[in-house]
Amino acid sequence: MIRKWIVAGAGLFWIALAMGTGAGQLWGAPQAAAAPAQAKPGYTLPEYNAYKAADAETNPQQKIKLLDDFVKTYNNSTLMPYIYRDYYTTYMALKNYAQAIEYADRMIALGDKIDTTGMLEAYYTRAQAFYLGMSDKTLQTPDALTKARDASLAGLKVLDDLKKPDAVAADQFEQQKKGVKVLFNAVAALASTTMKDFAAATGYYKTVLSITPDDPVTHYRLGIVYLQMTPPSGTDGFWELARAIDLKIPNDAQVRAYLKNQIIRYQQPACDKLVDDQVTELLTLAASASDRPATLNVPSAADLQKARDDTANFIPALMAGGEAGKVMWLASCGLEYPDVGVRVMDAPAVEGAKSLPRGYAGRNRSGYDGQHDGQGRRPTRSQAP
Repeated sequence: MIRKWIVAGAGLFWIALAMGTGAGQLWGAPQAAAAPAQAKPGYTLPEYNAYKAADAETNPQQKIKLLDDFVKTYNNSTLMPYIYRDYYTTYMALKNYAQAIEYADRMIALGDKIDTTGMLEAYYTRAQAFYLGMSDKTLQTPDALTKARDASLAGLKVLDDLKKPDAVAADQFEQQKKGVKVLFNAVAALASTTMKDFAAATGYYKTVLSITPDDPVTHYRLGIVYLQMTPPSGTDGFWELARAIDLKIPNDAQVRAYLKNQIIRYQQPACDKLVDDQVTELLTLAASASDRPATLNVPSAADLQKARDDTANFIPALMAGGEAGKVMWLASCGLEYPDVGVRVMDAPAVEGAKSLPRGYAGRNRSGYDGQHDGQGRRPTRSQAP
């Protein structure tokens, strides 16, 4: 869904161009050298012709060569904004995202020489190139990540300054701006996550979800961020993963397995069955609510250990139920409590019931091993906890 927003957001620029608004400094197409009586442009006719030849070339590789030749010959040309734009659009077509970013940055560095629309398109193209090319190792260095986040935040500020073209409906304009906001925040979140600035990443992902609340990929990524925090924000992370599954994230079986494995890692429980129950509970809640219930709590390994250590309240907690009972049940599952007092009552005789053979050994949940006497009875054990 994020990719759909990225594509839709690009339409913002083409509307501005088509309406001819806000395009003075950059997007007013350069003209051939004027007659002597008219004001002369800041470039010569050969310069203009060289630019037009490069701009009209449809073969991407040949176009890059013509642009390189132009820069070598006219390195201080006033047509450089148009040259840089041809560079980054061509490199985007070639899927050379690192080079597209380089020339978008050169465009941005021109500052006041380009207008708001031109500046915003350069920031947008840069963010798009980073998003699509983020597997490139050259875009994963600390410097590249910092620049990606900073450029996205700067792009958001430029977006705020963009004026609506008169001929464009307000609701259409705002809808297209949302697509640009999604991209800038998504890139800022991805860069922050890689830099392990998880607090910042959660903020950017939440902004994306405020625009696209049903995007499963963003829920998934936010869940991963929560679980990478120190200490992990387990309940929030597991909830976001459950929401991603409920919203039909691709490869949901793998995400389900990941959710279960992360709960096991977070709790270190003794019973996998209870982990399955927690996964089922999370998915059931996620299917019925878009926001995490305030009462939802997935206890951590530290919470479970604290409950195990509280032997005096073992039985009272289980009897009380609620959150305390749930935590105690998770904590005690699969463990032995040999010193828990047990009182065994004689069961009434039932016609047809068979007595257990002498010497049968049984083990209760508390870990007690008792020898049956052949009459279905076990001796009473009453040790102090």
